[in-house]
Amino acid sequence: MKVVLVGVPYINTRIPPLSIALLAGHLRQNDFEVASVDLNIEAYKAAPEDLKKYWKMTQGFQWAEKDIFDAILFQRLVEPNLGGWV
Repeated sequence: MKVVLVGVPYINTRIPPLSIALLAGHLRQNDFEVASVDLNIEAYKAAPEDLKKYWKMTQGFQWAEKDIFDAILFQRLVEPNLGGWV
């Protein structure tokens, strides 16, 4: 069976998605084909300089604030890149 594990943006680029790595390792040991994608890093790489502030520890939780996410992050970063990430 083939499985894709996706880590979505959350706080910053300094904390790797260890849960995905552990799960991928377990699945591989049980004969699954596994691909993993860290959308946190992909989003950071695609972000214009003025949006990279959202990956700082002091502002990372703004991903969870609906108004900021809808008006800024989704429109300027997620929506234009989502098709390529998929």
